[in-house]
Amino acid sequence: MIRKAVTPVFFIIIFIIIAFPCVVRADLINKDSLKNPQILSNVLLKQSEDKDPLTAERLLLTAAKIYPDNPAIYFMLFKKTIAPNPTGFVSSLRYLYRGLAACRNNFWWRFNLRGVLIATIVITFFLLSLFIALLRLSGDTQLIIHEAEEDLKNASFLAVIPISFFGLPYLTASLLFLAFLNVRGSSRLTGYVLLTLLILVSPLGRYLDRYIGSGASPALKAAVSINEGLNSPSFWGQIKERTDFVSRFSYALSLQKNESYDEAIKIYKGILSKKKDARVYINLGNCYAGQGDLDNAGKMYQEAIKINPLPSAYYNLSIIARERLDFIKGDKLFAQAVKMDFQRITRFREVWSSINSMHFMSERLSLPELLRFARKIGNTGEGGALWKFYLFSIVALILIAILYIRRKSPGDAMRCPKCGKIFCLRCQKRLFWGGMCSECFRNMVSFETNPAERIEHILQTYRYREQRKAVLSVLTYIVPGASLILGNRFLAGTLFLTSFLFFTLLALLFRVFTFNIYPYSPGWLTLLSVLMMAVTYTLSLIYTRKRLKKGWL
Repeated sequence: MIRKAVTPVFFIIIFIIIAFPCVVRADLINKDSLKNPQILSNVLLKQSEDKDPLTAERLLLTAAKIYPDNPAIYFMLFKKTIAPNPTGFVSSLRYLYRGLAACRNNFWWRFNLRGVLIATIVITFFLLSLFIALLRLSGDTQLIIHEAEEDLKNASFLAVIPISFFGLPYLTASLLFLAFLNVRGSSRLTGYVLLTLLILVSPLGRYLDRYIGSGASPALKAAVSINEGLNSPSFWGQIKERTDFVSRFSYALSLQKNESYDEAIKIYKGILSKKKDARVYINLGNCYAGQGDLDNAGKMYQEAIKINPLPSAYYNLSIIARERLDFIKGDKLFAQAVKMDFQRITRFREVWSSINSMHFMSERLSLPELLRFARKIGNTGEGGALWKFYLFSIVALILIAILYIRRKSPGDAMRCPKCGKIFCLRCQKRLFWGGMCSECFRNMVSFETNPAERIEHILQTYRYREQRKAVLSVLTYIVPGASLILGNRFLAGTLFLTSFLFFTLLALLFRVFTFNIYPYSPGWLTLLSVLMMAVTYTLSLIYTRKRLKKGWL
């Protein structure tokens, strides 16, 4: 009865969590912002949501042509064009592949996916370690108490408990140490591996904390938004007082877009006094062009070409040449720009040709520069954390060494696999075949004992094994891999539990890491994670039930 009830309740809970609505923040769309390719593509993406598949595909392909670096467009195309037949499904997969490829070129998608992956790894590992430790300690605590009663020296291992108050990594390490004290044979290797991985994963927790902090940083959002083409004076207050290159460049670019050319020129010149950059020269030339000073603008573009011949410099020079009616030179410069980056020039002209034929092409910061800026913001105020990592590493290595030294300790307490009695060599003086206690061994090999006592012991053994089997069976339906871990099948149990936790957290965290990816939430990724959860759960159930039925656990 319990088994039949647990499974549907489990999936209902998961469904409620996943289906809970997610609020995604959006920038207000105004008339000026519609000149931006990203905003135009988002408008088309939003319009496609309630359209039929053919109309939606047409709108989304237009959006992809305007702004091909938006992964949400391709994911929506995948969703709208997916078909139940093999041919249609395979055909729609190309959109899925293009969406994943576009994530590399989109800051917020790349930022969010990286955050999801790091958070999933960190949380999965700590939950896995704590769950294994607590699961083992639920039965092995009696073994630790028995050893302490037999020899007070064994109680010294409990000295690791105060260490756990220093933080989550120390708590996890202490519990793992105690949980694997009485684990014998190759199963103890799991303890070594978990404690070693704990050393490697613990810095990721601190990194994740900084990562989330940087994602919520107004300065980062302002810098990224400006370099993606959004322009609002509300961004200025977040970066105006910052002195780093990214902030100064982004602030000047925003002023330039807002036609505050005098202040933008002043900032660009200040940047050039410290660092010669072709992009700064191009944007400085655009400021002069905005003021009508085409001579100085042309000089700036020529300076940019000397440092780094970017296609925008040739394109802007072609506009100046045509403005001066030198169409031959203008066509030659334009052809050079197209030759260097055909797609960029074509997209730029498609967006701006109907708005302003004399619109100059500006330069923005690259994605790697913005990611480094995010890392820099996250690292603010984190100095001196290295010694904490070294201290924890030393503590974890000491615990691993103690576990290794005790791997063949003759005084380890153990539990009889037949009746569940706890004993050790100090109280029993001899280890019998199969790790049985002396009473079980005597009842198995000798018929001289009292028949009533022998039958009572056999019934007691039977009740213990049936009770243990019932507990393992219930755990099989509740948590994948839990029964295997309790049954000393650590490798299989850890693999099932890790996979289930990983995909569960992946589904949940896809709903959390949605920094500035309006108007699309990656629901299909959540659905895929839930599907993998179900597959893991089913495989674990089949594998464990088979072994329980054969009495291998």
